[in-house]
Amino acid sequence: MVTHFGWHFLRSEITPIDCTVDVIDDERPEIVFFIKDRAGQDKELVVNAKNRAEAYDSWQLAWEKQQIEKGSGSQT
Repeated sequence: MVTHFGWHFLRSEITPIDCTVDVIDDERPEIVFFIKDRAGQDKELVVNAKNRAEAYDSWQLAWEKQQIEKGSGSQT
């Protein structure tokens, strides 16, 4: 089963359905998502080759893992 976020991410489909996406091509290898979650909290998710599959499965779990790595001083 494909998640809603993953489905749009995989297809590179940028449509304002239940979210708004602004795309800026700065030729960097990673993709940065600025997400406002359902609680209204702003979150930043950096997706690269290392965590692409994880972000595809669940942006929330990928974001949580990224926060843990940032807290331990590890860079993704």
